[in-house]
Amino acid sequence: MSFVDSKSEQLSSLIGRTRDVVANLTRDQLSQRPDPNTWSVIEVIAHMNRTHGPYLHGLESLTTVRTAMFPQSVAPFRQKNLMWT
Repeated sequence: MSFVDSKSEQLSSLIGRTRDVVANLTRDQLSQRPDPNTWSVIEVIAHMNRTHGPYLHGLESLTTVRTAMFPQSVAPFRQKNLMWT
């Protein structure tokens, strides 16, 4: 499984787990902030939507560019290529 496929699978799993957690919460519970400096549940979910979608799209783009530039390469795309440790 490629790095991008793995991350896509992880994000899909996160979406499913998030749905399970919030399924029985009311609208008021979703929007209530524990204190003025802490996000509500719905704000956290909105943040995840805004950040994870572009993240995955960026990874897919990097993989496409790598394949186009180095078609003979058989090395899989790995996290260390993005300088993560």
